Amino acid sequence: MKNRTVKLMIIALSSVMVSSISPNFSYAENSNNDYIISRQDMQMIVPKVISVDINAEKGDKSYAIRALGTVTNRSNLYLKNVQVKVLITDKMKNVIDSVQTENILSLEPNQEVAFRIEKFINSNVEPYDIRAEAQVTALEGASNYQMAVWYAQGKRENLDYWNIPVDERYFQNDSWLRNQSISILLGIDKYNKDYDKSINLLNELHYTEALIAIAANDYNGGFNHLTSMNLTKQYGDRAEKLIDKYRSRVIYEKAKPFINTKNYIEAIPLLRSISPGTEYFDMAQTDLKNIYFYFKHRSLWTKVPELKGSDDQKRILKLMEMQPEKVLNDTPSKDMITWIFPDYSRFNFDQDGKLVNYKIYPLY
Repeated sequence: MKNRTVKLMIIALSSVMVSSISPNFSYAENSNNDYIISRQDMQMIVPKVISVDINAEKGDKSYAIRALGTVTNRSNLYLKNVQVKVLITDKMKNVIDSVQTENILSLEPNQEVAFRIEKFINSNVEPYDIRAEAQVTALEGASNYQMAVWYAQGKRENLDYWNIPVDERYFQNDSWLRNQSISILLGIDKYNKDYDKSINLLNELHYTEALIAIAANDYNGGFNHLTSMNLTKQYGDRAEKLIDKYRSRVIYEKAKPFINTKNYIEAIPLLRSISPGTEYFDMAQTDLKNIYFYFKHRSLWTKVPELKGSDDQKRILKLMEMQPEKVLNDTPSKDMITWIFPDYSRFNFDQDGKLVNYKIYPLY
């Protein structure tokens, strides 16, 4: 269980008397470990000395030092075996003595744990010049990415070791585990050191779930997973092939309820986007002929999509003649907004609405 974690020998000074992590500190990593806690994460683990009590109980220049403090985990990491050292210093931060606290066995995200120390010291420093500050000297940490991996692999023992809360129902179904892993991975932003790995794992999980859904004839469910993938990354080429293979079936199934309810404005763009040579092309063409006969010379585009957003987005709405079916702000790309239309045309915009890239299916 421990071989997927890393013990770190890193100093992070308390927020009372804070010093930044020295760039000369190296990270210790065992050969079997695949994760190193980042400096950014370490800065979110905050030790703090709250109070210092100094008593001259053993005569001149001999003091009993008592200190109370806390360690707060402001990161998303699950921590174990957190070791804290309290440094006793003069007002110039010269170290007089130090004392190690008892190990903090576990520290969950957003949890605060108290510690206390007591030690007798001999010093020529005046009592009013004595200070104390805290350092984290060692810990083990499990990242969100590791949690997602353990869920995806059903590694219950790893989750238990890190005291990570689990829902027993997840372990009754592999798909539930994979979807829990997906939800964790979506919380990893582009500034995280595990970002690239999280995208690849997201793609793998979405692709697996898509295959399962398609095998169960749940084509819409399968396509929801396929279109949530970053198609430029791992498994992206496989996803494109599946989309091309089953797209006509899914689109025709989407169009059929609109045809049945005579909502032709929604049905026409879908039917027109079904490619020649696919199994549903002839059926789509027959439906289109019937719809055009119904309308005769009436305007088909009486319902114009509401134009909103950037200039690029307005142009896309005019081009597609319909609203997007899905707008994704939490795609694996994280820094893009994705519009997915009912025909599975896909447009990626930056945060300002500028078109970055697209995949469009022509209207046949």
